Amino acid sequence: TYDNQPLDGIQYYYLTQHDFDGRSERFGPVSATFGKDVFDIVTTSVSPTDHGLTVVFNYNSEEPYSYRIMDMTGRVIVAKDKNAAIDGLNVIDIDASLAKGAYHIILQNSNKVVSRKFFY
Repeated sequence: TYDNQPLDGIQYYYLTQHDFDGRSERFGPVSATFGKDVFDIVTTSVSPTDHGLTVVFNYNSEEPYSYRIMDMTGRVIVAKDKNAAIDGLNVIDIDASLAKGAYHIILQNSNKVVSRKFFY
C-alpha cells in the first residue's frame, strides 16, 4: 500500500495482518521521511506478479539516477543507469527474476548513494 499524501517529515506506520482464522498480528512501527530535501528509499516490496521489485523513493533532484540490485556476496544482479525521476515521490518497478533470499537495492546520483536491504 502507499501513502499518497504523506506529510513532510518523519511519518510512522504500522501494518496489521488479519488471518482467515480471525487472528491478527501487528508489525511496526517503521518510519519514513518525506519532503523535498530528501533522497531516500521509502519502501521496497515484491511486485504483485512476483517477477520483480517495486521501489518507492523520495528524490530531491531532477538529475538522472542509477540503480543496482546486489546479492549478499556483492554480485550485481540487475543494474540500470540514467533513469529519469522527478523532484518528490517516485515509484519504479524493476523487472527481475530473483531467487528467494536477501538483497540490497542501491540508488545513486552524482551527490548521494542510498541503499536498503530487502528480502525476496
